[in-house]
Amino acid sequence: MPARPGSFALSETCHCKFSPFRKAGGFTLIELIILLVLISLCAIVLVPRVGGSRERILGDNLLRDLEARLRYAQYHAVLEDTPFLFQYDRGKKRFEFLRSAPETSREKWRGIRDRWARSKPVPDPFSFEVRGKDNILFFPDGSASESDILLLKNKREIASIRLGRSMGTFEIRWKKQP
Repeated sequence: MPARPGSFALSETCHCKFSPFRKAGGFTLIELIILLVLISLCAIVLVPRVGGSRERILGDNLLRDLEARLRYAQYHAVLEDTPFLFQYDRGKKRFEFLRSAPETSREKWRGIRDRWARSKPVPDPFSFEVRGKDNILFFPDGSASESDILLLKNKREIASIRLGRSMGTFEIRWKKQP
C-alpha cells in the first residue's frame, strides 16, 4: 500500500537493529545466565531464613500449647478441689495430665478424658525436660510445684517455661541463638 502524500511510513522489510518491525527471537544466552545467577543468589540468602523460622514457629506453637495445658490443669485443680499432675515421659516423648484418684480407688492418679488433657506427643526434633523431676503437681489452692520446663531442640535448650509457686505465674523465655 503506497504512503499518502505528506505521511511517513516504515517498510515492514526493514532489517534495522532497533526497528519496531524486527521479529523477536527470544533471550540471549548471556541474559538467561544472568537471570539464573540472580535467582540463585536470592535463594541462597532467603532459604536459611525461611527454613529456620518454620522450626521457630513450630517450637513457639509447642510452648504456647503446653502453657495453655498447664493453665488448664491449674484451673481445674482449683475448680474441682483436687490435685492435678503434669507428667512427661522422656522415653516416649509424650506428656499427659492426670487427676488425683478418689480415696476409695487403689490407683493414686487417674487419666483425664477431656481432649485438652489427653496424652500428646512432642514432635521431632523437639523434646522437653523438667528440671528436678518429670512431674509437676498443681494443688487445689492454685499453687504448683515450682519448676522449669525446658524446650530442647536436638538436645540443646532453646526456650523454657518457668512456673512459680503462686497462682498464674507462667513465664516463657526464649534463649538467644548464637
